[in-house]
This record gives sequence, C-alpha cells and structure tokens, in this order.
Amino acid sequence: MSANAPSAAESRSQPESSSGKSMTETELANAAWWSWFWGQIEQWAFLLVVVFLAIEFAALKFGAPFKEKIERARETRLVELSAQTAEAQARQKEAEQRAEELRAAMAANEMPRQPNGETFLKEMHGVSPGIVSVIYDASMADSFLLAISLRILMNQAGWHVVPDKGLGVTPLASVAVESTAGLPVPFGVPGRGSPYGIAVIANRGPRDNDATDPIYQLAQAILRSKADSQIGWGVDKALPDNFVKLVIGHKARGWIGAPTQANAPVTQNK
Repeated sequence: MSANAPSAAESRSQPESSSGKSMTETELANAAWWSWFWGQIEQWAFLLVVVFLAIEFAALKFGAPFKEKIERARETRLVELSAQTAEAQARQKEAEQRAEELRAAMAANEMPRQPNGETFLKEMHGVSPGIVSVIYDASMADSFLLAISLRILMNQAGWHVVPDKGLGVTPLASVAVESTAGLPVPFGVPGRGSPYGIAVIANRGPRDNDATDPIYQLAQAILRSKADSQIGWGVDKALPDNFVKLVIGHKARGWIGAPTQANAPVTQNK
C-alpha cells in the first residue's frame, strides 16, 4: 500500500464530514427562518402594545367625564339618603316623645285630680277673699274628693265657703236647673259652658292678667296647682258681688300641653 492512499479510517470519515457540513447549513437556514418569524412576532407584539396603550389612554380620557357624573350622582344620592335617615330619626324621636306623652296622659287620666296645696295658696296670697260655693258632679269618681280639697284650700286662703255646715260642698244634682229666665241651662248651672274641667262663675268676667282680681287669680290657682287642666269662666248676673261658684265636672280631656281656658255664655237671671 502506498503512503499517499487514504487509510481505511480516513475513507470512512470523509462521508461523515460531508454529511455534517450539509446538516449545519440546514440548521442555519432553519435558524434564520425562526429568527425572522420571532422578529415579526416581536414587531407585531410591540405594535399591539402601542395600540392597546393608545386604546387605554383614549378610554381613560373619554371615560373620565362619565365616571365624574357617576361619582356626582353617587354623592348626591348619599346626601339624599343621609337627609332621609336624619328625617326618619327625627320622626322616630318625635313619635317616641309623643308616645311618652300619651303614656303620661293616660297615667294622669287614671289618677284622681288632686291640687298642689302649696302652689294653690301661693297663687291666692294677697287676693281679697270673698264667698265661694263648691259644686261637684257626683257622677265622676274623683269629683267629691277634689271638691273637699278645694273647700279646704279656699278656707285656708281666707274665703268663706257656703254652705258652712256639713261637708261644705254641694252635689250638682241637688242644685241643677234646666232653665232660667226662660232660657235653657245645658249643664245645670247658669253660666256653666262645659261639662268638663272646673267652671269659675261670677257676676262678671275676669280681668285678664290682673293678679289682684279674685276671679282671675282663683282660676290661675286652680290651673297652676293642677287641680284640673281646663277652666271655664262663666257669668251669672244674678250672683252677688264677691261671690264665686266653682263647679267641678268631668276630668278635662287631653292633659297634654298647656292648660286651657274657655268662656261660657253670659247668663242673667231675673
């Protein structure tokens, strides 16, 4: 064998080297294609990112006014709800207060009428005494006891109570009249204008806001001592001067609020 002839090992290695070179070119072509492909993807992805950013910016810009409107509407609604809640709470508080007043009124109506003696005498202090007749409606359970209390207080205030015998109080049924001077007397006593509360009857009306007037001050003493919550002033011209009739009727309706005063028609007996 000559020295220039390739050995068997070299002969076997030559085809492998040629084959290896051919595979490398294929791989390069393949790599070039994938490089181009992913480059395109990168460019399109970047373009899409730019487009989406532009859309997001536009959405933020054009959507902002609508969001502001929604926020304003939400705030307005919250203010309205807050106002409604405050109003509802105020109404509830008012209802609770009214219910408490009604409960107090019911309790007061269940209790017998009883004047505060200290308050009554304080109001009558310095008032010129006169003559008083205390008349009570026996159909009311507490009228008799209230009549006795007022008789005692009038005595303590220096007034002369008639009748001056016995208990010193008169049941309405024993003195009630149906008419006088040809005119009907609806509530049994001339000058009496209501079956409720306490009627203060004299031959003249009271002098308003005159603390020295016995008729006016007697009515104030009854109200402020809480003997009753309703006073009716009546006039009976047949009565002598300085003579007052107190007619105790049914407990006044509605003890809630300020005491009430009412005037009865003028009655003149002949």
